[in-house]
Formats: sequence, structure tokens, C-alpha cells
Amino acid sequence: MRWVILVAIQPLLTSILFGQTDTLATYYLKEVVVEDKMHQAITGLDEVYMDSMILSNAEGASFAELARGGGFQEFRAYGTNGLALPSLRGTGSSHTALLWNGINLQSPLNGSADLSLLTINRSDQISIVKGGSTTQFGNGAIGGAIQVTNTADYGKGISVFTSQEAGSFGNHDAKYGLQFSNQKVSIEGSYFLRSLDNDYPYTNRHTIQRDEEVRENAALQQYGITGELEYRLNDENIIGVRLWVQSNDFEIPSPVFSTPVIASQRDETNRYMGYWTFGKSDYSISFKTAYLTHLTAYENETIRQASESEFVSSVNKLEFERYLNENEHLIFGLNYRYDEANSNSHAGSPVRDTYAGYGSYLLSIASFNVNLGVRQEIFDHLLSPFLPAVGVNYKITSAVSLKGSASKNYRIPTFNDLYWSGAGGEGNPDLLAESSFNVEFGMVYDKPSTFNFRSTAYRYDVDNWIQWRPDGSSNWTPDNIKNVLSKGIDSRLELVIRQSSAINLKTQVAHLWSVVTNKEVSMLGNPKEKGKQLTYTPIHSGSVVFLMDSKPLNTVIGWNYVGEQYTEGENLSIRSLAPYSTLNITLSKSLSILKHEISVKGSLNNLLNKQYENRRGYPMYGRNFLIGIIANVNK
Repeated sequence: MRWVILVAIQPLLTSILFGQTDTLATYYLKEVVVEDKMHQAITGLDEVYMDSMILSNAEGASFAELARGGGFQEFRAYGTNGLALPSLRGTGSSHTALLWNGINLQSPLNGSADLSLLTINRSDQISIVKGGSTTQFGNGAIGGAIQVTNTADYGKGISVFTSQEAGSFGNHDAKYGLQFSNQKVSIEGSYFLRSLDNDYPYTNRHTIQRDEEVRENAALQQYGITGELEYRLNDENIIGVRLWVQSNDFEIPSPVFSTPVIASQRDETNRYMGYWTFGKSDYSISFKTAYLTHLTAYENETIRQASESEFVSSVNKLEFERYLNENEHLIFGLNYRYDEANSNSHAGSPVRDTYAGYGSYLLSIASFNVNLGVRQEIFDHLLSPFLPAVGVNYKITSAVSLKGSASKNYRIPTFNDLYWSGAGGEGNPDLLAESSFNVEFGMVYDKPSTFNFRSTAYRYDVDNWIQWRPDGSSNWTPDNIKNVLSKGIDSRLELVIRQSSAINLKTQVAHLWSVVTNKEVSMLGNPKEKGKQLTYTPIHSGSVVFLMDSKPLNTVIGWNYVGEQYTEGENLSIRSLAPYSTLNITLSKSLSILKHEISVKGSLNNLLNKQYENRRGYPMYGRNFLIGIIANVNK
């Protein structure tokens, strides 16, 4: 295939994901560490890590479920087994990069990454970066990025693990795995499966009588394997391979106010990665290559309609990091990505070659850090806009610091936007790329291990926002309809209430005030939408999470709030979704028997049995439960 040739002849055309710590005190690299530089704290931007207590119960859960349980409300779900898409600070789902060990998993077909298909392991590290990150992550990171990192653990011997979970509405999860590591090699492999009948009761708010009904045609079947092999050649070199193969079959329920149809979708994903890292005391070099495929097959039995689409991507990245001295840090790299689409719903088989160069310079003087970044991309033989970025961090006292950033960002149209030629729609090859200017300023008050408060005021101006609209007949087509202004205040508090050898108590409180409006609407758009809030974007959302880690019992209690959401562009209240809040609780108990570990857990979700919708016509679960057991046999 063409991608094989390109991998062979383009080993130097690779890219960097970079970030930096707030200080360069750790000047010397004491050992080789396999990570992307953006997994370090990012100057001027917000980066939040998912708590380890929440991740400890992650086996079998999707990222969307984990995020809601952890109090992250900027992820919107279409019902209980449908799409789950990010909307960081009110941006669109195609404005957030999803990175798997530094490789962007955004689909070149639709620009999104379905978080309901992202299965999480307890050993993963997850962080969410908020703010314009295109200069670091490339095309499609106007709103930020989600980073999922697998970590190797050396010197642990052999262990076999399994997890079994069962819950409401026919929910069953199972996972089986094997781990082995010594001082030179780390191997891990697992097989997972999940089934969900999803026949749950709900109140149909779209009938006059508000009938009590049962949701049907919403079942889910999911299974797959993950694997990792990492080998330390010596003190300076590490090589490794990773794989993630997954299959998802799910029924697609209709909105409850429409005539039911019988539809289903099958997703087959294959992800393979190889990497090498070389590290010295003051510099490091790393190379990654990845091969990604995603097949989607849709079938509507009611109207006898079927479609199938697949994309194939190869990604190669080379990055170089150098500590010039204790105050200066330099990172730069190159990237090459090849995307190809094969579909009966596209005009031809579109391909795209994307080349990118990237650089970062971090200067740290006393209590002041400044980072300067640039990125330049070439796609389809066209030069993209030059992307500069600046981030600053100033430490006023040992606990108080100010931070800020400004950046230019962009997103190129997807293959669907440009070349779709299927039932109900037609692409537009004349679309312009979306572009944005992002600026934010914030304050951080941090008392390590006791108290952390951060609040950020931001403003994003996004021009040429792409929107699909009716073209006057029964077809839909995309156009550069809107200029969107997103502004707001993003705040988060993490408080350690008590910390001792017997018990750890802490709480996390988050609030987002986000006003996302149509600043201008083109002649092709609806003038009544000017100045109105974007659909499915609440002005207020927030959460409170209480975590207790103790010897007798671990407890996670989460309260989530989502404000009113408009379902159409003119913001008619009669068609809006009412505000709602949910209360969830998870209890777990861990035991150690002859060095073997057994953990039992139970979750009660939507404890108050709140009836609500995240999308109009797609009711969510009422009260439901999940119980499970995780066993690790170590040798």
C-alpha cells in the first residue's frame, strides 16, 4: 500500500507534541522516559489530570462514562449508547484533539472522535488540556485536547488479572489480562468485552400524557484487545510497540418523538504503534510511527439503506528536546501524516498528505516563565496559516501565580465536508478552513498537597465556522456559515480535607460559565441566529466530587449540573432542554491476600432518579447500578 512506501521514504517527516514544566530545575534527564512533551504542564494553559481514585475503577468503562463520574461536564452524549462528543469551553466536537500516546485519533472523515468507543484501563494516565492547542497538536485542536497515555511498569514480575461487572439493563463487562516485567522488558496484554441490552424505562416528555415507556433498539456489543511491549536496550535507548484493536456493534434508537426505525452501526478500529527513544543527560530524541484504520458500517433495515466508510491513516513523528542550560529549553520536530478514505458515500477516494514543522522555546528566569511556539503545516500541497503562540506564567508568591496565553488556531475541512456524496447530503469542495484567535488569562493559588484553586477567563474568536444546512431541497450541504465568539470563566477547586496514613479526604469543585454566540451569520445562514447561544451549549455547568480513600472503604460521590440547553439556533425556550443534575456514588473495597489483590466495587448512578435528556428526544438512564470484582494474582 501507499502508506508503506511513505513510511519508508519519509522517516524524517515527523512531528512534535511539546509542553514544559513551570521550572527548568530538572535540567538533567536522569533516565530515558517515554512520553510526549505535551504530557508535562503547559505554560499559560489549563491542564487537568483525572484523579487516580477515579481511574482505579476504570476497567471496562468508556471515557465518556469516566469523565461524567469525575465531574467533567464538557462531554455530550446522544443517549446511553450513542455518540459521546467533547465540547471544551463551548467549541465543536471537531475542535478537540484526542491523543493516544501522542497520536491524534480524530477522524479525517468527520473530524470527531467518539468517546463512547474509547475504553480506559486503570494504568492509563488521562489529562485534559483546555485552550487553543493547534500549535502543539496541529489541525483540529482549537478548543483543546484529551490525552490518554499508557505507561510501562518495570520490575513487577508476573501478574494475571480479571475484572467482572454486572449491572442494570443487562450490562455486563469482563476483562482478562496478563502482565510481565523485569528490569529490561515490560509486556502487557488484555482482552475485554461488554454487552448491554439497554431496555430501560423512561418518561416520554414529548407526549401530552408523558407516557411511561421502555427504550428499545439500543443494545451494545463491544470487544477488543490491547497490548504493549517495551524493551530497554540500555540506559539510553528504549524501543516498544503498542496495539489496540476493537469492535463495536450497537443499535441506533430513534428520537422518542419520531416514528421508530430499526438501524444499527458497526465500528472496527485497528491501531498499531512503534516507537524509539534515545536520551542523554541534556537532550533526547524520539521517533513514533502509527498505522490507524477505522471502518464504519451503517444499516437502516426500515428503509433498506446501507452505507460503509473506512479511513486509513499513517502517522510519523520525530521530536528533539534540548536543555540549553538551566534556564532555556528547546523543542522542535517534524511530522508527516497520510489519510485515505474509502467509502460508497464519497466522490472518489479522497487522500490527504499533511506535512508539519514545529518549534518551542521556553525561557525560565526566577519566577517568570515564557514559552514561544510556532507551527507550519502543508496539506494538499497548500500552505496553511502560520501559527504562532505565546504562553506566560508569573509566580507572585510561593502559592500565587498568574498565567496567560494567546494563539492562532485552525481546522481544515474534513473529507465528509468536502467530498460527501451520499443519501441526504452533498459535500462542498469550496469550503474554507476554520480559523480562530484564542486568548486567556488566569490565576492559580496552589498549596501543594492541600489546596489548589485556578480560575481562567478566556475568549475564542472562530471565523468561517462550518455548518451543515438544508440546501432548499431534501439534501444538506456544508458552508462557512458563522463567526462564533466563545467567552467565559472556567474555575476549579481541589481541596484536601484530611490526609493521614489511615484516611485521605478531598473534594473537587468545578464551574464553567460559557457564553458561545454567533457573532456574525453569513448570507447563507439564518439572520435570527445572530447573537444567540449555540445549540446544546449550556451557559452554566458544574460539578462537586467528594473522594475518600481509607483502609476500610473507598468512596467517590459526584454531583453534576448542566444548565439549560437550546436545541435550535433561534434559542426558542419552548424547545430547549431543562437544566438537570445527577448524583452518583461508587464504593470499593480492596483486600490483599498473600500478595494477591482483590477489589470489590459497587456504583449507584443517578441516585435521585432524575429524568433528563442530553439531546432532544434521547432520554438518559434513570436510577441504575453496577457491581464488580477485580482480581490480580501476582508472582
